[in-house]
Amino acid sequence: MRIISWILTAFVASVAALDNHSQLHKRATYVEQVLQHHNVHRRNHSAPDLKFHYGLAKTAQAIAKTCNFQHAMNFDGGNYGQNIAAGVPAQKVSRVISDLWYNEEVSSYARLYGVANPRFSGAWGHFTQIVWKGTTHVGCYTQKCPEGIQNAPGTYDYTVCNYRGVGNVRGQYARNVGKPRGRATVSGN
Repeated sequence: MRIISWILTAFVASVAALDNHSQLHKRATYVEQVLQHHNVHRRNHSAPDLKFHYGLAKTAQAIAKTCNFQHAMNFDGGNYGQNIAAGVPAQKVSRVISDLWYNEEVSSYARLYGVANPRFSGAWGHFTQIVWKGTTHVGCYTQKCPEGIQNAPGTYDYTVCNYRGVGNVRGQYARNVGKPRGRATVSGN
């Protein structure tokens, strides 16, 4: 009886360990997508690679869990930039970054390279935050909102990315948003 109890305990522990490993693997895949899709675009604009910041991701999680689609840059003391999106699940976060925030907006900024203080526009604000040279870290989180998202009817997935080195700072665009180097863009999966 003792041997059976020990075997059962060992089996349960190994299943729990596998479950924890699969959760870590899923999380690592998300982080890898976030970094890959930010950094490929940053390299095309001569900006250094971002590093993932788990503190910023924790703040992004707190914001996303509100299921309220609006910028909230005062959580945990603020001092970060932010991009938000609704309607795309976590496993497709690459679509949010590459398709919604970069590919859909990059052409809207085409005539503004070299301008220090352009009039801000939502048509390119996500793009400029992604490629902002002074940004060094990103932390993202995608929340499933079963009851839907306030201010984004009909959607259930809410992505928040927070950035350290705040982007979109008036008077600093010319030195922080470089012209594209002509590399092929990528799309989300």
